Order: sequence, then structure tokens, then C-alpha cells
Amino acid sequence: MNPIVLDVLGVLARSSLLALTGYMQKRHLLTPEQSDKLVTLAVEHFLIWAPGALALAWGLWKSWFNRKKLLVAAAADYPMTENEVKAIIKSGIVTPTVSTPKNTIPGVPA
Repeated sequence: MNPIVLDVLGVLARSSLLALTGYMQKRHLLTPEQSDKLVTLAVEHFLIWAPGALALAWGLWKSWFNRKKLLVAAAADYPMTENEVKAIIKSGIVTPTVSTPKNTIPGVPA
């Protein structure tokens, strides 16, 4: 399976768990005491969770950007330096999509 798809599925799974927790609180499936305890624990552990969330977001961004660099370099007509690849991406020129399967030669979409 495509690595970007796996990364996105992981993010969606985590977001779904967050939404489920909010839904349970809104529908009073959690008692006020449980809800208070959950909020207290969330606030107490924010300093633990925030770096994890930041690391997750940074990791996903780096995975996406590194895959984009790989596909741009693979689709090039000649060998390129990493700086040339970054310049192409930054310039906004149409580049191969990051969802290109591993068994497909990357190309620029028509």
C-alpha cells in the first residue's frame, strides 16, 4: 500500500477517536464526573500530549515532503541535486502526485 495513504489513515484514525470522545460527552454517555475527570487529565497531561501531537504533525509533513522530492527526482529527465528538486517544488511547477503507487513510474499529470 502507498506510504502516504498509510500516514493519512493513521491521522484519520486518531481524529476519529477524538471526535468519538467529543460525541460521547455531548450525548451525556459520559457522566459529569467522568467528563470532569477526563478534562482534568487532559489539562494535566497537555504538556505530555502536545509534543507528541507536534511530532506526529511534523512526521506526516516530512513524509509527504520527502515522498514529493523522491517523485520529482524520479520523474526528471536528468540527475538532479536535492536543491534543484526543492527549487522545482517551491516554484509551483506541476509535479507528480504523492499518491503515485510504488510500482508506477512517476510522471507529471496531464
